[in-house]
Amino acid sequence: MRVLLDVMRHYRVVVTVISSTIYSAAFSQTDFDDYLRERNRQFEEYKASKVKEYEVYRNRINKEYSDFMRTKWETFTVSPEIPIPLFSEPIEPPIVDPEEPRTEEPLPFSQIKPVPEAPVPAVPLLPYVEPDKPTAPMTPSLPEMTPGRDSEPSSNPNDISFNFYGCKYKVRFSPELRFSLPDVKENTVADAWSMLSKDESVELIETCINLRNELGLSDWGYLRLLQNFSNEVYPRSANEATLLQMFILAQSGYKVRPARRGEKLMLLIPNRELLYSYLYTTIGGENYYIIDDDKSTGDVQLYNKSFPNEQSFTLELQRMPRLGYSADSERQFCSNTGDNLCATVCVNTNLIDFFNDYPLSSYWDVYANASLSDEVKSQLYPTLRTAISGKSKSEAANILLHFTQKAFKYKTDGEQFGYERPFFADETFAYPYSDCEDRAILYSVLVRDLLDLPVVLVHYQGHLATAVMFDEDVAGDYFALDGGRYVVCDPTYINADIGMAMPMYKSASVELLRLK
Repeated sequence: MRVLLDVMRHYRVVVTVISSTIYSAAFSQTDFDDYLRERNRQFEEYKASKVKEYEVYRNRINKEYSDFMRTKWETFTVSPEIPIPLFSEPIEPPIVDPEEPRTEEPLPFSQIKPVPEAPVPAVPLLPYVEPDKPTAPMTPSLPEMTPGRDSEPSSNPNDISFNFYGCKYKVRFSPELRFSLPDVKENTVADAWSMLSKDESVELIETCINLRNELGLSDWGYLRLLQNFSNEVYPRSANEATLLQMFILAQSGYKVRPARRGEKLMLLIPNRELLYSYLYTTIGGENYYIIDDDKSTGDVQLYNKSFPNEQSFTLELQRMPRLGYSADSERQFCSNTGDNLCATVCVNTNLIDFFNDYPLSSYWDVYANASLSDEVKSQLYPTLRTAISGKSKSEAANILLHFTQKAFKYKTDGEQFGYERPFFADETFAYPYSDCEDRAILYSVLVRDLLDLPVVLVHYQGHLATAVMFDEDVAGDYFALDGGRYVVCDPTYINADIGMAMPMYKSASVELLRLK
């Protein structure tokens, strides 16, 4: 697919250059038009041949996959879900002792977690897909209406309508692709896969991928989209809905494995980050998580064959998803310090629901790198920019630090939820309480966005803070890194200025997490 796209882009450039050359050489307009038509005809023939080659390739891959599916599936042991660890956080955030002397010393750290490598994009198993079209940032209003939305009239009985976080969408599902699973034996599942592999599935896959790109969905967002769609196609047939999800994901370039226990079909996927609360089995040293509400840990029979170039899932959000907008009630956040900094924010409840359905992980950088939604930025950032206008970077960082320390009520996740629950930055404005990792994640976003300074997360045993590399001399406790100083900034150490580390953690073992 990528080769074909490159060929087309190269062709456009060549035609442009040749066009200019021919015109400047005083060719007649008729000669030029004839020449261009011939070149277009030749290219269309070439493109059609490449598309045909890819169709043959796709059909061969799916046939090999379904043929191998007929062989006896392997037995794998299912491991219990990994429990969510609880931080041993203080019940109340510590407050700076006014008599505590200021220090300026390098602090030890045991390891540095690098910025995660950008995930390799999933490559669809399609003859040809148009290049992604950039989408405008989401604003606090209803999403733009686009083809496929349920608000547009459609008389096609094959259009399947489904809800997805505040909007309805339509995806056409050809009757030629409909199948049934009277059981989940090898041959039955293989027959259904062969039926789904018909040429009619190309339009289905293209529509799903285009919708994923239009909404800016992460891998897990795409999975949720396909779950909602498949459950509408087969509302009373869980096995059929599960197989349809598997097929679309596999054709979209994702690594999936079908498995069964008794008469139940299950979807298994690998994820780049460790996930909590999902049963899993290990294949080739990689954990495959069972996407199912059934928490039984008995053995499963699993079909273990790969597609070319298949990619694991990741929790990373390259951008915030474009969901329907539903405003929550406004809340005011005030630092109650000398500057009396106050901001009024209301969040998108659909985005909060989306995050609430997201898998939990202790990869704090995933949450910090996701940034804030455009809706919250549009409400929060004008106030913060006014507050830090005309200030040095260190003065501005101090203002943002005190705001993060005091504008939010503190409560541990154990008290608020009964389990560890890291927040994406938007969620800190949605829930009544936040703890140390939530504030560190939010502060890291504010400093990078508003001050354009490098930030690392500082992971102590039972605590999360930040450290900032300033482009000016700043006194205080720091980590010597990258030939400079990352100065400690702790959003949970109440009344602490930048450069003040909690005394109890100054000699503690520390992991530094780099951020994008």
